[in-house]
Amino acid sequence: MVKTQRVTVVGVGAWGTVLALQLLRNGHQVALWSHDTALADELRRSRINQRFLPGFALPDALDIYSDEKAALTGADAVVFVTASPFLRSTIERFIPYLNNDIRILNATKGLEEGTNQTMLDIYQQTLSTDQMQRWALLSGPNLSLEVAQQLPTTTVIASENQTVAHYFQLLFNASTFRVYTNSDVKGVQTAGTLKNVMALAAGILEGLGFGYNARAGLMVRGLAEMTRLGLALGAQRATFYG
Repeated sequence: MVKTQRVTVVGVGAWGTVLALQLLRNGHQVALWSHDTALADELRRSRINQRFLPGFALPDALDIYSDEKAALTGADAVVFVTASPFLRSTIERFIPYLNNDIRILNATKGLEEGTNQTMLDIYQQTLSTDQMQRWALLSGPNLSLEVAQQLPTTTVIASENQTVAHYFQLLFNASTFRVYTNSDVKGVQTAGTLKNVMALAAGILEGLGFGYNARAGLMVRGLAEMTRLGLALGAQRATFYG
C-alpha cells in the first residue's frame, strides 16, 4: 500500500460512493464530489447515500463537496466515476484545477451517448498529452453492493504507463479487493463494456427459464464474439481471457 494519499472521487453514484469507501478503508484521505449542491448538503448532514447506496454509513472522515476547486485542493489523485453521458462535461469542469502532479483514474464504463465514442476517446480529446501520461482506467466484473459488503472482488487497472497503473493498484488493493494491472488499455476498456451486454443476455436467459446449458453457451460464444470485436479495435487477445 502507498503512503496516505489525498484522493478526490468525482461522482456520488453507487460505484463512486463505494470506491470512496474502499479508499477510506485503505487509510487514505478522501473527498467525494457531487454536481448537485443540494445532494452534497444532504450527504454531509445525513452521512448516508440513501439515493444510491442505502444502508452504508459515510464516515465523518469523508469530505463532501459540490465545488470543483475545493474538492481538488491538495489532491494527489482524482477518480472520475460519473455516468458516461456526463463524463466529458464533468472533466471539462475539473480541467482548470488538474495540476501537473495529479494522477487521473477513469472508472466510468460504456460509450458516449450520441457519438458512440469510448471513455478513452473522451479523455484523449479533453486532456493534454502530459495529463494522459498520468491517466489510467479501472474496469472489472464489479458489483457495487458486493464491494461495499467487502465480499471478495477482483478488478483491473489499465494504463500505458505502468508506474501509474502500479500507483493505483497500491491505492485500491486490499484483502477483499484484489487489483491486477494491464497495459492493454483498449482491451480492458472494451472487455469492461461488452461484458455488460453479456450480463444482460444472461439475465434474459434466466428470465426465459432456460438452464445452465444455455448460459454456458452464452458465455463461451459471447467470449468469442467479444474477443473478435476487441481484436478489430486494436486490443490484445489475452486481455479477454484475463
